[in-house]
Amino acid sequence: MRIPDLLEYAIEKETGKYNIKDLKEAALNLSKRYMDNKRTGESFLRTGLDTISYSVIRMPATYSAIRTCLEKIKELKDFNINSLLDIGSGTGAAEWAVTEMFDVNDIVCLEREKAMRDLSKKYFSYNEELKNVKFIEADILNEELKESKDLCILSYMINELSEKNRLKVIEKVLLCTNKVLLVVEPGTPEGFENVKRIREYAFEKGYEIIAPCTGFNGRCDIPENDWCASSVRVQRTKIHKYLKDAEIGFEDEKFSYIAISTSKQKLNIDKNLKRILRHPKIQNGRIEVKTCMQGEIKEELITKKNKEEFKLLKKKNVGDLF
Repeated sequence: MRIPDLLEYAIEKETGKYNIKDLKEAALNLSKRYMDNKRTGESFLRTGLDTISYSVIRMPATYSAIRTCLEKIKELKDFNINSLLDIGSGTGAAEWAVTEMFDVNDIVCLEREKAMRDLSKKYFSYNEELKNVKFIEADILNEELKESKDLCILSYMINELSEKNRLKVIEKVLLCTNKVLLVVEPGTPEGFENVKRIREYAFEKGYEIIAPCTGFNGRCDIPENDWCASSVRVQRTKIHKYLKDAEIGFEDEKFSYIAISTSKQKLNIDKNLKRILRHPKIQNGRIEVKTCMQGEIKEELITKKNKEEFKLLKKKNVGDLF
C-alpha cells in the first residue's frame, strides 16, 4: 500500500524546506529517544525538525494500518460514517485514510502538541477535503471531551500512556462515539495486550466487537505467550528510504486493532467467518492456515481437493476474513 499522491507531494514540498542531512540526524535521534521512552505520556518530539522527520518515517505506516482497518470495518454492509474525531491525531495520517474511503464532512483533530497541529495543517492545505478540519488543543487525560462523532480513532496512542490511564481514556472516548471506536496499536505482545484489555472492557460494558474478532463472546484461545496482529506492506518513498537507511522499497507494518460498535443498531456481522491469524503457508498443493472464529483458534489444512476453499485461500492474507 502507498500513501495518496497528494500526501506524498505535500511531504516532498514541506521536507524540501529543510536540509536533508539534518532530517536524517533528527530521524536517528528520534528512533533512539523512542526506544528509551518510559510510556509516561510525555512527548518525545522536541522540535519542528523532529516532527517533520517523524512524519516521513511514520505517516506511511500509520496511514496504511488505519486504511487497512477501515477496509475490514467497511466489509460490514451497514457501516457508513459522516463525522470523525481523531484523538492524538499527530500529523494527520488518519484523516487522509478516512477521507479516501468515506464522504466525511465533519472532522475534528484533538492534538496537544503545537508542532504536530501546525504540520498537519500544512499537509492538509494540499487537500481540498481537509482544509476545513477543526483542531482542538487538549490533553485527553486532563480534559473532558465535548465532541461526539460517528467514528472515533485512537491510533498508536494508548501504548504511549501509563497503564493506569489506558482504560480511563477508552472510557472517555467510548462515551463520545456515535457509531464505531477504532483503536490501533503496534503489532507487538504489548500492543496486543492493550487491545485485549480494551476488548474485555468493552465486552463487559455491553458494547459489540465488530473487528477483527468475529462473534466475540468473551472467549479468546490465544495463549499468554502469543498475540494477534495484522500486517500491511507499505511502499516507501525516496526520502523515507534515505532517512531510515533502507535498501528495499517497502516495509511490513504489523499492528493490532479493535473496532467497537457503540450503536444500538446491530451491524450485519457474519459470525461464521474466520479471521486469518498468520500468513497462510502454501506448498505442494496444500495450505496450512491458522484461523480464529468466535474466539476459537484452529490450525487448518486445506488441500486442492477442496477446490473452492483452496482457490479462495490462495488470495488471502493475514487479517483477512475466510
